[in-house]
Amino acid sequence: MTSKKKTIAPKEPADEEILYSQCTPIVLVQDRKTIKQPTIDPLNPLLDAFQSEMRMGEQEAKSRIATYNEEVADLYDATMSGDELAAALLVEYASVAIQTLEQISHRKPEALHQISVQNIRWPAFISQKEFDAEKNKQLRERLKLGVKSPLNHKWNPKSPATFTAYSLLYWLLENRVALQLPTLTKDTFEEWFECGWKGFCHQLQGHPEKYQFLRNAVEHLAKAEIKRKQEKRYLETVIKRKMKGVLEQGFMTVTKNYLL
Repeated sequence: MTSKKKTIAPKEPADEEILYSQCTPIVLVQDRKTIKQPTIDPLNPLLDAFQSEMRMGEQEAKSRIATYNEEVADLYDATMSGDELAAALLVEYASVAIQTLEQISHRKPEALHQISVQNIRWPAFISQKEFDAEKNKQLRERLKLGVKSPLNHKWNPKSPATFTAYSLLYWLLENRVALQLPTLTKDTFEEWFECGWKGFCHQLQGHPEKYQFLRNAVEHLAKAEIKRKQEKRYLETVIKRKMKGVLEQGFMTVTKNYLL
């Protein structure tokens, strides 16, 4: 008797517009000066990191963050409209927070370790004086900054591919719930990268090859390949493929410690 194979209908593709509308935008170089930063989700990793130690309670913390974000957003808009006093207030807000963190780091650095050891960046003052550079070095040591961070290894953020890959990783981590991503491991690396690549392409209206910051790094390679192979291939197609290749390599670099 001949058995009939069961035909499985292909899954309908998810509506990308609906999916990505739930996500924050990927930070791209040309967007740095114009993009309006999204309101910080009260359930971001910063809160997750010290939630168990928060004596004030989760709801109060959410309320304070929401209020702060609203005030900062208003000051941002006013500053961009030319309000000098608003700009001064933003600087004052940052200064007070940084000074408070410095005081804690001097008196009780372990109170910050649960957060600082997981991060490779920390709020601090910049200055023209060598004194402040030395002070920040000591601050990094007291905080044990980034010693347990998955990003605490050698990678060059000035590389276009690495910078873009880091932006993708940040976007994926920030929107992991909406994107329904599993834990990042060696086995799920491809899934994470492909999800990031699709988001990257979507933000660039399906033409990532037009992203000049990364295009500049691969265009000469694409032209050389076409010339070497003497093929009449469309340059834009080769550039797009090259961009995906260097971006995947960069993504592997910035996620190195996630994959151990």
